[in-house]
Amino acid sequence: MGRVETKGTLNVRAAPGGSIIGNLSPGDEVEVLRDEGEWVEIAFRGGTGYAAKRYICFAQAKQDARIVITDEEGNAFAPAGGFTLRITSGPVD
Repeated sequence: MGRVETKGTLNVRAAPGGSIIGNLSPGDEVEVLRDEGEWVEIAFRGGTGYAAKRYICFAQAKQDARIVITDEEGNAFAPAGGFTLRITSGPVD
């Protein structure tokens, strides 16, 4: 998936650099089917079209943060009663 990031409309073309078959507005979501270098092939009006890749912001997969607590030998364990993790932007007194 991607999102259109332009100040105006984004032309959708029949082929990379080809004739204009429509346009997209800023913030429109698009399904990206294939990367074609400077262009991306997108799902468009029941078919496909091409848009300049520099105007598409690609969605990034969210990643889960996982914390593993280990003892001195490197064995993972769960502390009795759980634990609290506090993240700060600087040293804590």
